Amino acid sequence: MKKIWTKAISLMTAALTIGACTINASAESAYQLGDVDMNGYVNAEDANKVLCEYLVTEVMEMPATFTEEQVALGNVYHPDKVNEKLDTMDANYILVYFLIHDVMEDPDCPALEEFVKVPLEKWAGGNLK
Repeated sequence: MKKIWTKAISLMTAALTIGACTINASAESAYQLGDVDMNGYVNAEDANKVLCEYLVTEVMEMPATFTEEQVALGNVYHPDKVNEKLDTMDANYILVYFLIHDVMEDPDCPALEEFVKVPLEKWAGGNLK
């Protein structure tokens, strides 16, 4: 499972290198938790966008670029808390979920709503310590 974190770090680095921090989204229909770019898929791009939004709003202290719906979709770590700020844990959970669910195609991987109820250490096989 250590490979998961190696892949996660590589994907996050690649996504940040690409610099895809702009948001092109429409809030006209419902989307899956984690799908902040509202394209119908939860993937590394969503994790990148959450991380970019966190950097813009919390680190650089600039105005938010996400809509309220995008914040709600990206708030996977504390989805029960309305108006919770996005943070790096949201991006981590989205990225690890994508790696396990889609890249590794793990048949035991639950929906993201259930996935986030389990500590990341469990998904990484305890290799995070």
